[in-house]
Amino acid sequence: MSHCVIYNSPKTGRAIVVYPAYNDLSRPAGDTDAALILRMVERGLPAGVNYTVVDSSDIPTDRSQRQAWVVIDGTIELDPELIRVVDED
Repeated sequence: MSHCVIYNSPKTGRAIVVYPAYNDLSRPAGDTDAALILRMVERGLPAGVNYTVVDSSDIPTDRSQRQAWVVIDGTIELDPELIRVVDED
């Protein structure tokens, strides 16, 4: 079971999904997945952004509307306003 981090972009308000580099050869020996995710959050997410760690299987498999994804209460949902914008593009 792998995990990823989800958050709303401070610039666009749309959901961002970030996957840790579980198989990175430079990963310290004995490093836990939790430590890897925390390090990824500290180094790669905008300061002060609210994020949620979720199971990768919780990410929608239908990516046709991914430009309308937003994180609400720790889950990815479709924003009706953004769907209209994507459909108009």
